[in-house]
Amino acid sequence: MANENLVVLQGNLTRDCELKQIGSDGCVVNCAIAINRHYTKADGEQVKEATFVDLEAWGAIAEALAKRGRTGDILYVRGRLKQDTWEKDGEKRSKLKVSIERFSVFPKPQKIEDNFDE
Repeated sequence: MANENLVVLQGNLTRDCELKQIGSDGCVVNCAIAINRHYTKADGEQVKEATFVDLEAWGAIAEALAKRGRTGDILYVRGRLKQDTWEKDGEKRSKLKVSIERFSVFPKPQKIEDNFDE
């Protein structure tokens, strides 16, 4: 049976997407989204929690995201899980992130003020 690695997420960008050149022929964007969840416990307590997910994009996708992605914007992402591994101070470390293959950016919702003049 074939393996599948597909992630679909939607959340708010936690910072502007900044493009970084890698060598002479490549570029990358590293950013993150906050995915908010609101629910009510059995005892009636309202709970708000946020999950933060690190993202990366390469090449043309990175360039497009860097032009459009701003803090607070809603980002819809399709991609795949990627595990980075490295060693620091003799300890093996790893981090799971999402490598973006497709995305859509929706502008940050504007707050409407209730200051109507009569």
